[in-house]
Amino acid sequence: MVRFIVRMILAAILFSTTVPATASETPSPINQTIEDALQRGWGKISFNIRWHFEYVDQEGKGIARGEPIRLRLGYLTPKFSGFQAFAEFEGNTPVFMNDYNSIRNHKTQFPVIADPAEAELNQGWLAYSGLPDTTIKGGRQKIIYNNHRFVGNVGWRQMEQTFDAASILNQSIGNSDLKLAFVWNVRTVISKSVSVASPTL
Repeated sequence: MVRFIVRMILAAILFSTTVPATASETPSPINQTIEDALQRGWGKISFNIRWHFEYVDQEGKGIARGEPIRLRLGYLTPKFSGFQAFAEFEGNTPVFMNDYNSIRNHKTQFPVIADPAEAELNQGWLAYSGLPDTTIKGGRQKIIYNNHRFVGNVGWRQMEQTFDAASILNQSIGNSDLKLAFVWNVRTVISKSVSVASPTL
Protein backbone atom coordinates (compact mmCIF):
# COMPACT_ATOMS: atom_id res chain seq x y z
CA MET A 1 0.00 0.00 0.00
CA VAL A 2 2.84 2.39 0.89
CA ARG A 3 4.64 1.60 -2.37
CA PHE A 4 1.46 2.19 -4.37
CA ILE A 5 0.80 5.60 -2.75
CA VAL A 6 4.39 6.80 -3.20
CA ARG A 7 4.53 5.58 -6.83
CA MET A 8 1.25 7.31 -7.69
CA ILE A 9 2.51 10.59 -6.24
CA LEU A 10 5.84 10.26 -8.05
CA ALA A 11 4.03 9.53 -11.32
CA ALA A 12 1.84 12.61 -10.87
CA ILE A 13 4.90 14.77 -10.20
CA LEU A 14 6.75 13.36 -13.21
CA PHE A 15 3.74 13.95 -15.46
CA SER A 16 3.20 17.49 -14.22
CA THR A 17 6.87 18.41 -14.73
CA THR A 18 7.25 16.83 -18.19
CA VAL A 19 4.15 18.33 -19.86
CA PRO A 20 5.17 21.70 -21.37
CA ALA A 21 3.01 24.77 -20.88
CA THR A 22 2.39 27.29 -23.63
CA ALA A 23 2.19 31.03 -23.12
CA SER A 24 -1.55 31.02 -23.86
CA GLU A 25 -2.38 28.45 -21.20
CA THR A 26 -3.94 29.62 -17.97
CA PRO A 27 -3.54 27.91 -14.56
CA SER A 28 -6.25 25.46 -13.55
CA PRO A 29 -8.75 26.72 -10.94
CA ILE A 30 -7.22 24.46 -8.27
CA ASN A 31 -3.64 25.61 -8.97
CA GLN A 32 -4.73 29.24 -9.11
CA THR A 33 -6.52 28.91 -5.76
CA ILE A 34 -3.42 27.38 -4.14
CA GLU A 35 -1.17 30.07 -5.62
CA ASP A 36 -3.49 32.88 -4.50
CA ALA A 37 -3.68 31.40 -0.99
CA LEU A 38 0.09 31.21 -0.68
CA GLN A 39 0.53 34.77 -1.97
CA ARG A 40 -1.92 36.01 0.67
CA GLY A 41 0.16 34.44 3.40
CA TRP A 42 -1.96 31.38 3.99
CA GLY A 43 1.01 29.25 4.87
CA LYS A 44 3.89 27.38 3.28
CA ILE A 45 4.00 24.00 1.57
CA SER A 46 7.20 21.95 1.81
CA PHE A 47 8.01 19.09 -0.54
CA ASN A 48 11.00 16.77 -0.74
CA ILE A 49 11.93 13.59 -2.63
CA ARG A 50 15.13 11.70 -1.89
CA TRP A 51 16.46 8.59 -3.61
CA HIS A 52 18.99 6.58 -1.63
CA PHE A 53 21.20 3.70 -2.72
CA GLU A 54 23.01 1.52 -0.20
CA TYR A 55 25.21 -1.52 -0.72
CA VAL A 56 26.29 -3.74 2.19
CA ASP A 57 28.70 -6.68 1.99
CA GLN A 58 28.69 -8.37 5.42
CA GLU A 59 30.69 -11.46 6.26
CA GLY A 60 28.36 -14.36 7.00
CA LYS A 61 25.31 -12.53 5.64
CA GLY A 62 26.25 -11.86 2.05
CA ILE A 63 25.29 -8.78 0.04
CA ALA A 64 22.39 -6.39 0.52
CA ARG A 65 21.24 -3.82 -2.03
CA GLY A 66 18.53 -1.24 -1.57
CA GLU A 67 17.42 1.93 -3.33
CA PRO A 68 14.36 3.30 -1.55
CA ILE A 69 12.72 6.60 -2.48
CA ARG A 70 11.38 8.86 0.27
CA LEU A 71 8.60 11.38 -0.18
CA ARG A 72 8.02 14.13 2.36
CA LEU A 73 5.15 16.64 2.16
CA GLY A 74 4.33 19.27 4.76
CA TYR A 75 2.26 22.37 5.45
CA LEU A 76 3.18 25.25 7.78
CA THR A 77 0.43 27.65 8.77
CA PRO A 78 1.02 31.39 9.06
CA LYS A 79 1.32 32.84 12.56
CA PHE A 80 -1.90 33.93 14.22
CA SER A 81 -1.72 35.69 17.59
CA GLY A 82 1.64 34.02 18.21
CA PHE A 83 0.43 30.51 17.29
CA GLN A 84 1.68 28.42 14.37
CA ALA A 85 1.17 24.77 13.38
CA PHE A 86 2.97 22.32 11.13
CA ALA A 87 2.07 18.87 9.76
CA GLU A 88 4.30 16.67 7.62
CA PHE A 89 3.71 13.28 5.97
CA GLU A 90 6.59 10.94 5.20
CA GLY A 91 6.58 7.80 3.05
CA ASN A 92 9.41 5.51 1.96
CA THR A 93 9.48 2.56 -0.44
CA PRO A 94 12.03 0.57 -2.47
CA VAL A 95 11.41 0.76 -6.21
CA PHE A 96 13.65 -1.81 -7.92
CA MET A 97 16.10 -3.40 -5.46
CA ASN A 98 14.67 -4.79 -2.25
CA ASP A 99 17.31 -7.34 -1.29
CA TYR A 100 17.97 -6.15 2.25
CA ASN A 101 16.79 -6.52 5.84
CA SER A 102 14.91 -3.35 6.74
CA ILE A 103 14.22 -4.76 10.25
CA ARG A 104 10.50 -4.56 9.37
CA ASN A 105 10.36 -6.81 6.27
CA HIS A 106 11.50 -10.10 7.90
CA LYS A 107 14.27 -10.63 5.30
CA THR A 108 16.78 -11.70 7.93
CA GLN A 109 18.92 -13.58 5.38
CA PHE A 110 20.30 -10.21 4.21
CA PRO A 111 22.41 -7.58 6.00
CA VAL A 112 20.54 -4.66 7.55
CA ILE A 113 19.71 -1.47 5.67
CA ALA A 114 17.37 0.28 8.08
CA ASP A 115 15.07 1.92 5.52
CA PRO A 116 11.68 0.17 5.78
CA ALA A 117 8.73 0.64 3.43
CA GLU A 118 6.53 2.66 5.75
CA ALA A 119 4.38 5.79 5.83
CA GLU A 120 3.74 7.99 8.85
CA LEU A 121 3.10 11.42 10.28
CA ASN A 122 6.69 12.64 10.55
CA GLN A 123 5.87 15.91 12.32
CA GLY A 124 2.72 17.43 13.75
CA TRP A 125 3.12 20.28 16.22
CA LEU A 126 1.65 23.51 17.54
CA ALA A 127 3.98 26.36 18.58
CA TYR A 128 3.51 29.59 20.49
CA SER A 129 5.99 32.48 20.14
CA GLY A 130 4.06 35.29 21.81
CA LEU A 131 6.57 35.59 24.67
CA PRO A 132 9.75 37.66 24.14
CA ASP A 133 12.56 35.61 22.52
CA THR A 134 10.76 32.37 23.42
CA THR A 135 9.09 29.60 21.44
CA ILE A 136 7.04 26.85 23.08
CA LYS A 137 6.24 23.83 20.95
CA GLY A 138 4.18 20.71 21.61
CA GLY A 139 3.64 17.61 19.49
CA ARG A 140 5.72 15.43 17.16
CA GLN A 141 8.80 17.44 16.22
CA LYS A 142 12.48 17.39 15.32
CA ILE A 143 14.86 17.86 18.24
CA ILE A 144 18.52 18.33 17.31
CA TYR A 145 21.10 19.11 20.00
CA ASN A 146 24.87 19.53 19.72
CA ASN A 147 25.16 18.79 16.00
CA HIS A 148 23.25 15.46 16.33
CA ARG A 149 25.92 14.01 18.60
CA PHE A 150 23.50 12.55 21.18
CA VAL A 151 20.03 13.80 20.22
CA GLY A 152 18.96 14.28 16.61
CA ASN A 153 16.79 13.28 13.66
CA VAL A 154 19.25 10.70 12.18
CA GLY A 155 19.05 12.52 8.87
CA TRP A 156 21.16 10.03 6.89
CA ARG A 157 18.36 7.42 7.07
CA GLN A 158 15.26 7.71 4.89
CA MET A 159 12.66 7.74 7.69
CA GLU A 160 13.48 10.55 10.08
CA GLN A 161 13.66 10.16 13.85
CA THR A 162 11.24 12.55 15.54
CA PHE A 163 10.02 13.10 19.09
CA ASP A 164 6.63 13.46 20.74
CA ALA A 165 7.58 16.21 23.15
CA ALA A 166 7.01 19.60 24.69
CA SER A 167 9.95 21.92 24.08
CA ILE A 168 11.03 25.45 24.94
CA LEU A 169 13.56 27.59 23.06
CA ASN A 170 14.78 30.85 24.59
CA GLN A 171 17.14 33.23 22.76
CA SER A 172 17.22 36.16 25.18
CA ILE A 173 20.90 35.80 26.20
CA GLY A 174 23.20 37.12 23.47
CA ASN A 175 23.99 34.53 20.83
CA SER A 176 23.01 31.64 23.10
CA ASP A 177 20.10 29.25 22.62
CA LEU A 178 18.60 27.82 25.79
CA LYS A 179 16.65 24.63 25.05
CA LEU A 180 14.58 22.31 27.22
CA ALA A 181 12.39 19.42 26.07
CA PHE A 182 10.27 16.81 27.80
CA VAL A 183 10.04 13.72 25.58
CA TRP A 184 7.48 10.98 26.12
CA ASN A 185 7.81 9.08 22.83
CA VAL A 186 10.45 8.59 20.11
CA ARG A 187 9.43 7.74 16.54
CA THR A 188 12.47 5.85 15.27
CA VAL A 189 14.02 5.51 11.79
CA ILE A 190 12.24 2.16 11.35
CA SER A 191 8.87 3.83 12.03
CA LYS A 192 8.39 2.37 15.50
CA SER A 193 7.38 4.19 18.65
CA VAL A 194 9.53 3.89 21.77
CA SER A 195 8.01 5.29 24.95
CA VAL A 196 10.22 7.37 27.22
CA ALA A 197 9.64 10.07 29.81
CA SER A 198 12.69 12.17 30.54
CA PRO A 199 13.69 15.84 30.31
CA THR A 200 16.22 16.67 27.60
CA LEU A 201 18.52 19.68 28.00
